[in-house]
Amino acid sequence: GVCDAVDKRLRKAAPELRVKAKAAVKLGQLRIDSPDSPVLGRIVQGALSLPKLIVFREGEALDYTGDDSKESIVKTMLALASRDTVQTLRSVKQAERFLHLDSWSSQHADEEKPPRVVGFFPSNASAAYPVFRDTARKLQGLISFGECFDAAMQRKFLGAPAKKAVLQLVKADKRERKLTYQGPLAQPPLSRWVATHSVSLVQDLSTESSIESHMALGVPVFLLLMPDSYEDELTEMMVAFRAVASSVRERLLFGYGFKDTEPWPVFAQQLGIPASAKGAFWMIVGNGMDATGRDWSTAWLAPPSLGFQIYAMEARGDETAEDVTQAKVQAFVDRFLKQVDEMAPPQVWE
Repeated sequence: GVCDAVDKRLRKAAPELRVKAKAAVKLGQLRIDSPDSPVLGRIVQGALSLPKLIVFREGEALDYTGDDSKESIVKTMLALASRDTVQTLRSVKQAERFLHLDSWSSQHADEEKPPRVVGFFPSNASAAYPVFRDTARKLQGLISFGECFDAAMQRKFLGAPAKKAVLQLVKADKRERKLTYQGPLAQPPLSRWVATHSVSLVQDLSTESSIESHMALGVPVFLLLMPDSYEDELTEMMVAFRAVASSVRERLLFGYGFKDTEPWPVFAQQLGIPASAKGAFWMIVGNGMDATGRDWSTAWLAPPSLGFQIYAMEARGDETAEDVTQAKVQAFVDRFLKQVDEMAPPQVWE
């Protein structure tokens, strides 16, 4: 079957990796009778399709991104073995490249620039440093991490040498170019903060890839699915949505799409919305997870496929864009979060 075919390719790749990686890469397999294995449940959250290739670096899982050919296995694993989980930034130029602040990035403004996490530390004895490293291991499949100990570089990027740890998320987002973490010094809340702040406060979900990446983060999504007639009032509506989104940032993601514009007509059917339906729909959805979201104490892995679970939904009928207010949106969100808190009270971190 398919599992046996992948096993054969792994065995073919093993001798070449043994030589080229100099024992830095080991290949193994785990045979299970059911995809509901409790062992895998701590690694892969949500539905699991088999066979699945998973990479472990520094004791944490991340997605294997190549195909299952012998050549791709060798190439992908060699690349992973050669890179650091956290990149140590030793020069200003290196830091500027890492943070997309160099001249090349400015000359290629239209190209996608993924967000980065950077930690500025007075030394690696800082209390925040092991938390930062642990978070980097958990999220290595989601976002790149860098660290800086040099006082002169810290003066350039922070204005002064770091007397205590400063953890920042840097994005190619005009509204949120640089964000500084102010939360508790623990890995799960830091991981959740990084994930929820790595995307726009309110995201335009107008492409299939943007929908998949948003749904993959592991946080419930407030989705405004609206008719095209809302477009002219979208700017005014976003004021209300941004206000609510900022108040629940680490608990909900916010996004919107036009239900009669591709790719949403197909997805609307999956959500049970008939093509003849009028008006907008407010909903809170997830992808193969509980309404509380993913377990942030485990490593982040992308879900195997895009699927919608509806936790809350309202058909707004004849309501127009002008009828959308911050108070109405806040009330809808608060009702959902109250139900979530009743199911599982949020953990309090010191």
